[in-house]
Amino acid sequence: MDERLRQGAENGNIHTLYAAIRELLRLQGKERIIPLHYVAEKGYVYVLDEFLLACQASVVDLTIRRETALHIAVRNRWPEAFRVLFEWVQWQGREEILSRTHEEGNNGLHIASYTNQPKVARLIINNVGINKMNFEGSTALDIVLKLPKEPDT
Repeated sequence: MDERLRQGAENGNIHTLYAAIRELLRLQGKERIIPLHYVAEKGYVYVLDEFLLACQASVVDLTIRRETALHIAVRNRWPEAFRVLFEWVQWQGREEILSRTHEEGNNGLHIASYTNQPKVARLIINNVGINKMNFEGSTALDIVLKLPKEPDT
């Protein structure tokens, strides 16, 4: 791989360079985390765009916990990072990614509910079955109803 990068850079072969970059962007680290997962965790919105443009297929890659970059962005409360990923998924016609569940059976809507992110939940709700239960037998609505009530001010 390093040799491909070097040759592409030296020879000005842009196709070789892009192929090497795509491979790097799918390179799995600890817990099968790829660079897209990392930037979703950190909320680096502009880098997300660049990584997705360079390697479209990485949006489906899963961590060892069966999380996509979408799960990670929601879990870490990065609504703008989620929005970039969400729009990318829609643009690619890959809405089924929104229904994927991680190791606890939660999809993005469940996670948005647990973390009390109604704006994110509203984006997801039209693409995910609202009656889908996680492994605890809870729907997203069940989760919201269990959230502590905000005191009236």
